[in-house]
Amino acid sequence: GLLDLIQVVVLSATTIVVLLLAVLYPPHDERWHRLAAAATLVANAGFWFAPAYASAVEPCGAAPLQFARICGAAAAGCAIMQYVPQLWTTIAHRSSGSLSVAFYGLQATGGLLLAAEQIFFAKDPWPVWLPFLCSTAMQIVVALVCVWFDTLQRRVAREVVPGPGSRPLLNTETLSSRGGGETTDQAQAQLERWSHRSTRTQSAH
Repeated sequence: GLLDLIQVVVLSATTIVVLLLAVLYPPHDERWHRLAAAATLVANAGFWFAPAYASAVEPCGAAPLQFARICGAAAAGCAIMQYVPQLWTTIAHRSSGSLSVAFYGLQATGGLLLAAEQIFFAKDPWPVWLPFLCSTAMQIVVALVCVWFDTLQRRVAREVVPGPGSRPLLNTETLSSRGGGETTDQAQAQLERWSHRSTRTQSAH
């Protein structure tokens, strides 16, 4: 319906703006990045024009509906793949870096509400709601991985960094409860590794 069209247009417009801003400023303002962005915009225009033309020639015909199914499946695949680099970077650096978990959480909430509206109220076919649902699922996965690593990093920091009052440099009770025989030097080294990865992540993001 009209509401679905408005949602798709707004989403496409905001995505294009983000893409243009990304290649306008460093570190992605190199020539090949801008060529890739231009190719993406051309492909996006093609995917807008082709179904519009097919629907105008044969409204609700077999060919436009089949093309819509193909586009829906392709969009769902792209919705998953677009988050793979971010997920890989987060796992590699074991930190969220500059990524905003709150932003991902808000996006995922909106995506779930949109998918629910399309599935249960508008009764849209799967090519309409599947891409949104796949994208939302990947946002939730990335956010949960970021929360996991950030929580683990804070846990290590609390064991090594002194807190208020007269707390010891190392939380020996926590370390001894693990039964692993960790030493102060080992814990300090672990914290340094986390800090180094976090610094690298800030640069990578």
